[in-house]
Amino acid sequence: MAALNRGSASASIDLSWDMLEITGSDGTPAVTKSSTFDVRDLWAKKQLHTGLAGGFSATVGAHDIQIFRLSKPK
Repeated sequence: MAALNRGSASASIDLSWDMLEITGSDGTPAVTKSSTFDVRDLWAKKQLHTGLAGGFSATVGAHDIQIFRLSKPK
């Protein structure tokens, strides 16, 4: 999942699991707001959240991007 800020000032960007639009083979949503994920900031190389449901917010600098890896909790 990525957050892109094209603006000239830092911005808080809300990232929701609904944005993923992942469906199962039967066409039903495979990811819902109640799904939980571990969230890792790939560029900072640090774990941000464990077992997080629904989504999260990220502050992204002006003209910058942040990339996150979502994985199922162990």
